[in-house]
Amino acid sequence: MFAPGWSVFGEYNYMDFGTRTLTFIAPPGLFPVGEHVNISERVQTALFGVNYKFNWAQPVVAKY
Repeated sequence: MFAPGWSVFGEYNYMDFGTRTLTFIAPPGLFPVGEHVNISERVQTALFGVNYKFNWAQPVVAKY
């Protein structure tokens, strides 16, 4: 919190989905006959935000 009812946050995520090898096969008579492709996917995300809490000074009371 940097002021009553206000706060900030930050989040970082790194995701590695690994590597997969795919083989594409061309129709007969075309070159190349088979081609191998390595596919790897890595994702990095960053999230920053500001929060405001309403009625910060008062306790929350459930009414039934």
